[in-house]
Amino acid sequence: MATEGQSPPMSWRDSYKGMSSDNINGLILALSSSLFIGASFIVKKKGLKKAGASGIRAGS
Repeated sequence: MATEGQSPPMSWRDSYKGMSSDNINGLILALSSSLFIGASFIVKKKGLKKAGASGIRAGS
């Protein structure tokens, strides 16, 4: 498949082989924080919908 002057296609493992452990740790931290932020947004949204449906206001 590779023609003259082109390198053969790399697998995803080959492309991550050059990443340092600091880069991998940063990527894991970024993905996990995104996951937690998204989950907290969903929990907050569901709680606000439930509170709005019950009709009880804060301080009442």
